[in-house]
Amino acid sequence: MAPRLQLKRALRSAARFPSRIARHSPSELPFVFLRVQVLSCTALAARDRNGFSDPFVVASLLGERHQTPVAKRTVSPTYVPREATWDFPIYLSAAPGLGAVEIVVWDKDTLGKDYLGEAAIPLGEWFAEGRGFGWDDLSNKPFTVNLESTRVGAVVSGAVSVKLGFVKPTQSLAEIEFDEIYAELLKRSRLSLVSAPPTEGVGTISSSSVLEDDGGLSSDEAESDDESDDDYIDALEEIPMQTTPVRVPANTPPQLTVQPSSPPSPT
Repeated sequence: MAPRLQLKRALRSAARFPSRIARHSPSELPFVFLRVQVLSCTALAARDRNGFSDPFVVASLLGERHQTPVAKRTVSPTYVPREATWDFPIYLSAAPGLGAVEIVVWDKDTLGKDYLGEAAIPLGEWFAEGRGFGWDDLSNKPFTVNLESTRVGAVVSGAVSVKLGFVKPTQSLAEIEFDEIYAELLKRSRLSLVSAPPTEGVGTISSSSVLEDDGGLSSDEAESDDESDDDYIDALEEIPMQTTPVRVPANTPPQLTVQPSSPPSPT
């Protein structure tokens, strides 16, 4: 298998197994909560014969995900805040794998669902354009993200409106400065294989997945988990290791190298 293809499959495998990248102790308390609210979608693609869709939105962060109710017969749904707002715990030990909030929009069908598009909001853009860090900050306003597609041939259109903000953990008694928390998360974070932007094409599901197994960013190529797991390990084994050169003491006698003789010429 070509190294480039093997690395691509390794990235896909890493997306299916986020515990390899970020894991926290069961006894660890959340450092902070990120509250995510999906307000609405606009101009979604129509997947049903009646010219509409029955869209719902799935939001996920580091393996935890939630979804809105299904909105019937519309391409511009609006969701009730109490049914589309969730608190995602962020653990300090998992910060190195903190990549992006993933948003995937689906059309609910009788026997499954159809893909309507997705978006990724990287950690560095959570509070862009001067948005406040705290959920209740007056400067923390909703913003719109355009939907994209990682699936070959999928017709995707529209955008989703969301709001993000930090919320203090109930276990914490100390005053929390959200700007300092955000700076600490940025310092500890790195490019996450779990939450790569949708244009990277790294995903966790295929179009044939059932409703409950949505997961996050989609993949345009299905493969078995066992094969992906093996590729992940193989790709890691192919990464060159840095070694320290061994120095031979000065008093060590030189090694004799015996050159093999040439084979005799046929008579």
